Amino acid sequence: MEKAFWDSVMESVKQDQPNYDQIIQLMEEVRDEICEMAPISWKDDIIAAIDLDILSQVLKSGKLDVNYLGKILEFSLVSLQKLSAPANEEIIKAKHKALLSELGEMCHSRDESNNACVVALVKGLQFVLEQIQILKKEISKARIRLMEPLLKGPAGVDYLRNAFANKYGSPSDASASLPSTLRWLSSTWNFKDQEWVEHVNSSSALADNSSQAWLPSTALRTGGNIMLKSTGSPMFFSPDVSNTQGDQQPE
Repeated sequence: MEKAFWDSVMESVKQDQPNYDQIIQLMEEVRDEICEMAPISWKDDIIAAIDLDILSQVLKSGKLDVNYLGKILEFSLVSLQKLSAPANEEIIKAKHKALLSELGEMCHSRDESNNACVVALVKGLQFVLEQIQILKKEISKARIRLMEPLLKGPAGVDYLRNAFANKYGSPSDASASLPSTLRWLSSTWNFKDQEWVEHVNSSSALADNSSQAWLPSTALRTGGNIMLKSTGSPMFFSPDVSNTQGDQQPE
């Protein structure tokens, strides 16, 4: 599915009348993802460097500014590099350098009729978005490692309670903040006692018959029931004839 998506993006820019809408949307996603991961103090610089209005004008002008497109990609890659773990810095640098070199060759040897520069931009965007997903996983793992001592300790329940309250508000307001959950609980409330009785009976039957290696009888859709040994072989079957009339077949 991912390959099909990028193929469709590539086709949209290779047309006689290229459609750059997806390119702009993808660049917006890159900008927003970097803003989300970066410190707040970086936000203004990120928005200024990845200016979607200017990008839209450049792409739709009919005369592509290779240097401008290259600067946007390079800025995105450098930002991701700064956000990555120091241990991965050299590997990331090598990947970025190889990508920019490849894209530069594509643009300098381009045939104006096939928008090779925009094709290079698509490849660059694909790489950047892949790196963003990798970085997000690294950040999530790091956060989990930092929180692990807290979650495993006695303060874990308090942490979860506070996190829940921060997201959904006070428990007293839960009916308003979680309407879907309220509807689900309301729909099952009338059956809670019956479900509990069935659970207790099943547990008791299992305990009583454990010495004989029997399992509780199981109701069948035909209306009968079957008792099984632990091996799974049927021992008896008692149909409920009241559920069938004449020659009517059971469900």
